[in-house]
Amino acid sequence: MNKLQKNDIFYALTIALSVVSIFSLGYFISNLLKFQKPAIVVEKIEQINNDIDYTQNTKTLQGAVVASVNSDKYHYEYCSGAKRISEKNKIYFKDAAEAQKAGFKLADNCK
Repeated sequence: MNKLQKNDIFYALTIALSVVSIFSLGYFISNLLKFQKPAIVVEKIEQINNDIDYTQNTKTLQGAVVASVNSDKYHYEYCSGAKRISEKNKIYFKDAAEAQKAGFKLADNCK
């Protein structure tokens, strides 16, 4: 191989490595931004609703609504969204007004 061919191969590999590096960096940053969710302040909810036992089963609370610590939406017990919330992540409220006071909004699929 002569010197010109070696330089061409070096430049081609340098460009290919740069393209792969830039693509990987962009992919990493875009995935990092996808996983950022707004934080829910559970302490604030507990301060407003000190009289509710959050560990109670939903069957013992009449007219209760349930929310998740990972969301800003609340659901009525009969909604499918309420059934999909893990028990360890559930927060119970005695009614919708109490959930709204705590900063939650009614889920769109729950009317």
